[in-house]
Amino acid sequence: MRITAIFAVLAMATSGASAQQFDTPIDLLRTLYLSYISGVEIHDFSAYFSDDLTQKLNGQRIGQAELRALGVDPITGGKDWQISSFEIHPLSEDGRSADVDVSFVNFRQPVSLSFELVWEPVHGWQIDHISGRAGDVEWCTRDVISLTQPSP
Repeated sequence: MRITAIFAVLAMATSGASAQQFDTPIDLLRTLYLSYISGVEIHDFSAYFSDDLTQKLNGQRIGQAELRALGVDPITGGKDWQISSFEIHPLSEDGRSADVDVSFVNFRQPVSLSFELVWEPVHGWQIDHISGRAGDVEWCTRDVISLTQPSP
């Protein structure tokens, strides 16, 4: 019963991300990874992405299913995840932009990500760029944007 209540609270906290303003870069990243760790499916990342990045996605809704089509989810470094040893490392923040590194182990594979975030008055902190590495695999925001480009 208690576990069910915890998951219900987590689901409510993370499903409302689009209505929430992220007050700190850490708040945004903790909310994002809490969704992944608790198993809440994200169907639209626009609540986490900057207006500029969302515009580059041509208004197309990008969720976890679309990210899996890349072969690597840029948030976890794999198609599936079993995250442990999670750490957030704030690097810099000047009130308008921030750089934050995230590291963790996903199925015994070390993963490191760099997030560039921007402050937007309407939304609070938002992801403007992602780059990551898991073993020999590297990715960045360009890979996410490529999902919205027509095939040649």
